[in-house]
Amino acid sequence: MIKKILLLSILAAFSFQSFSQITYDKDTVFVDMVPGIIKTGKIKVTNSSNHGIQLSWRLLSSTLLDHGNPLGKWTLGFCDCVTCYSNDFSALLVLDTCIDLMQPNQSIDWKLTVDPGTTQMQNAEWIIEVFNHTDNKFDTLSYFLQKPNSINDISYNADVTSYPNPANTEFVVNYKLTNVSAPTLNVYSIVGGKIGTYSLNQVNGSLNINTSSLENGMYFYTIEEQGQRVFIQKFNVVH
Repeated sequence: MIKKILLLSILAAFSFQSFSQITYDKDTVFVDMVPGIIKTGKIKVTNSSNHGIQLSWRLLSSTLLDHGNPLGKWTLGFCDCVTCYSNDFSALLVLDTCIDLMQPNQSIDWKLTVDPGTTQMQNAEWIIEVFNHTDNKFDTLSYFLQKPNSINDISYNADVTSYPNPANTEFVVNYKLTNVSAPTLNVYSIVGGKIGTYSLNQVNGSLNINTSSLENGMYFYTIEEQGQRVFIQKFNVVH
């Protein structure tokens, strides 16, 4: 009888955990900016559990042209669970808690909007950490804003794989690129900006990145060609 009760308890706990989750249709989105037009990047957030879930978020990294930026200000907006914010009178918020619980099977688009207007355009990022208070879980969502491609009718293709993830002392990136001439690979900390740049001298090859001196945490790398992002991927470092 004790074994049966224990087994039922384990199965019940497993069943609860399997339904206790927030899912995303993607964790990274790119937004191509167009002067005078509001462009939107959406990440669909879904409560796939059988109970209400409390969410909050905080900003990890931003290079948006927001209030106080000497280069000017873009028209920006961000929408989470039930609230939309704008930078009409002040900079976007850096953290907030959703007013209402996300209900079972509910889906909401978390959106970042931008119109650069007449202000200088540049590639930028808005990276947030989402905290699921109900299940004590964290996720990271990344919104990347891109200036218009100055090279028309060129399609960049990237066949990229990387391992191991998580990395300990070394991280390997294998790549096969097309329509590029001088690609670079950049490594970023999720909160600390760029931490390394590597020139890729060939369109096909492998790059070994020493991660032994990096702190434990989340990072991401991009492959870029003439200022345009060709590829982006997250990875973790654990020692």
